[in-house]
Amino acid sequence: MIGVARIQAWSFRCPTPKPVATSFGIMCDRPAVLVRIEDQDGAFGWGEIWANWPAAGAEHRVRLLEMDIAPLIVGTQAQHPGDFFHRLEQQTQIRAIQCGETGPFNQVIAGLDIALWDMAARRAGLPLRCFINDGATNQVPAYASGIQIAAANEILPRARTQGHRTFKLKVGFDMATDIATVCAIQAGLSASEAIACDANQAWSLNQAQRFVAGIAGVPLQWLEEPLPVFTQTAQWQSLAQDCPIPLAGGERV
Repeated sequence: MIGVARIQAWSFRCPTPKPVATSFGIMCDRPAVLVRIEDQDGAFGWGEIWANWPAAGAEHRVRLLEMDIAPLIVGTQAQHPGDFFHRLEQQTQIRAIQCGETGPFNQVIAGLDIALWDMAARRAGLPLRCFINDGATNQVPAYASGIQIAAANEILPRARTQGHRTFKLKVGFDMATDIATVCAIQAGLSASEAIACDANQAWSLNQAQRFVAGIAGVPLQWLEEPLPVFTQTAQWQSLAQDCPIPLAGGERV
């Protein structure tokens, strides 16, 4: 059995030397919410609650955890770490709809879920990636992210010195400049390097198609969130049919 005896949470803010620009807004700091779960035997696990946007999201999610969600899980037990997730999802559904905050509720529950799995892995004496994969030791390659395209010439060399060979560029600002810069960066890559692009839901279908046509021949690893998450499925399918680049999305689900 897995039990929850104590929950702690912290919100942090790290001012950025330069504001982080995305297609939908500008962030002047990087927030984070960390959560620690402990069981009755002193075993513990760490999780992270997503709080990148809006600006007040980090503090809000800590309060949401403290006042609405923690009382539903502290002092309870389950056979499996995933059982808590489904239980909390059901218990909070009406609350989330009542206040129109399905996303924040889900993000808090997801952070608790991470911590519960981490605690279970620690109790089993295994790295989390092995615990959730039946002991296999597969590794996932990392890439350099959050590279605003206007600052790419400054950031890419630093990312290279840190060992990265794949770089994800934030696009969705000025179409002509985005296309020209992506093509120029691709031309300057070594044979062992690659790029991906993230539009942060900036474009209509027509705009996404223009971007794909404009970078024809650039072997992007993937194109992330070219369309808003609420775009009709048929438009996603239309873009996928015309696009030789793998499309990525779903991080808002």
